[in-house]
Parts: sequence; C-alpha cells; structure tokens
Amino acid sequence: MAEKIIDVKTEGTKSIRVVDVEVDGETIRKEIISDSRTRLPNYDEKYTKNGVVIRDHWPRVRFDARFPNQNQTRNCWQNFLDFHRCQKVKGEDYEPCEYFRNVYRALCPNAWTEKWEEAIENGNFQGKI
Repeated sequence: MAEKIIDVKTEGTKSIRVVDVEVDGETIRKEIISDSRTRLPNYDEKYTKNGVVIRDHWPRVRFDARFPNQNQTRNCWQNFLDFHRCQKVKGEDYEPCEYFRNVYRALCPNAWTEKWEEAIENGNFQGKI
C-alpha cells in the first residue's frame, strides 16, 4: 500500500492532510483531519474514490473514567490486554473485540505494540492474557 501526500492545509487549529493511497491497483484519496487543541489522539479520516465517499472513519478514544489523568499509558496497556483477552475467549472473528484494538492503536506508540506482539509470539509476554 503506497501513500503519496497530495496536500497539507491548516485552518485555525485544524490540520488537513490529503493523501492518495494505492490499494489493489486503485487510487483512493484519504483526508486526515486533526485538531491541535486535543491532547488525546483525535482525528477523522474520510476515504473517497472517484469523488464518492466510500468510508468515513472516526478513530476517537472516548473518555474512560478508570484513566482520568493526562498520562494514558495504563489505558493503552489495559486495552491491549483486553483486546487479546477478548480474542482468546471469544475467538479472532468476534467483531466487538475490534473496539479494544482501535483504542490501543490510537493510544499506544507503535514500537510498544510491536514489542508486545513479538513477546506474545515468543511466549515471554509479561501480561496475563
């Protein structure tokens, strides 16, 4: 999947990045709209093909009263564990587990999740799944 940045605009606190993504030989335009006022990952994605919207995606992390502080490290960790526990109990095809995946992908740095996934594969993961 190759991406090509087409345009980057700033409107007040909002930043809009337009990217063309090539998927299976077709070009899909992706607009990523972010707001600099928010501390948590908070952005909208809109996918269009030939000018027609094919998918709107809103990967927002809702407030979780268990993690009221600005530091969201524990929230990241807990959702990573919850995703893998959900898949273990309900199976990999159970759609509601994707909620936990979306949250941890929005909160956790990629390097952390890659390290944790590798530890799971190697059988030396610290968490209880």
